[in-house]
Amino acid sequence: MRCGVKLNKSLGPDKISARLLKAAAPITARPLTNLFDMSKTRGCMPTVWKTANIIPIPKCARASEPKVLRPIALTSIVSKCVEH
Repeated sequence: MRCGVKLNKSLGPDKISARLLKAAAPITARPLTNLFDMSKTRGCMPTVWKTANIIPIPKCARASEPKVLRPIALTSIVSKCVEH
């Protein structure tokens, strides 16, 4: 499976790492490709691929103020592969 996602990306809600997907690619590439194709054909994605963990990251040193936080959405590595 070659989707261009960096191996050191943070885990999403499914807790599946890019390293795991790469290591398991010989076994999982065909089933994931079938899922990707089916998703494209039907025009929908599994709900779990659409969920994200939102993490607040401070824009500057004053992290105590909510207005200086920016949200980062950690999505599933598999969904990132679908996007590519």
